[in-house]
Amino acid sequence: MQFAPGYRRFALPAFVGAAVAAVVVPPLGAVLLAVGAFVLWFFRDPERSPPDEPGVVAPADGRVSVIRVEDGRVRVGVFMNVTDVHVNRAPVSGSVRTVTHRPGAHKPAFSKDSDRNERVDIELDTDAGDHEV
Repeated sequence: MQFAPGYRRFALPAFVGAAVAAVVVPPLGAVLLAVGAFVLWFFRDPERSPPDEPGVVAPADGRVSVIRVEDGRVRVGVFMNVTDVHVNRAPVSGSVRTVTHRPGAHKPAFSKDSDRNERVDIELDTDAGDHEV
């Protein structure tokens, strides 16, 4: 199984700590081993196969939390629970035109202020026209 980028920064300290603690304080080693396993589970990136028929697919696991028109575009928000795979994928085939980091807050996804959260906007050129994710 593959893991999302950035997993090593969290998993390695847990596993190294578990190895050291297992010798000195075995119960702590077991806890750190469990933390490391949770980190790997959280950063999992399973293979996904899109359907053969043309169309738009969900860019992430989760639940659709909002659908509305903003600036002449349809916005679909997806709420990812802690148990969902936290990897975003391109919802359509095409070429990436731009990637823009938007700094912002880190409000809970269920908050109405989550519209101001940090995010990355990706503009795609597709056979069906331009898309922004």
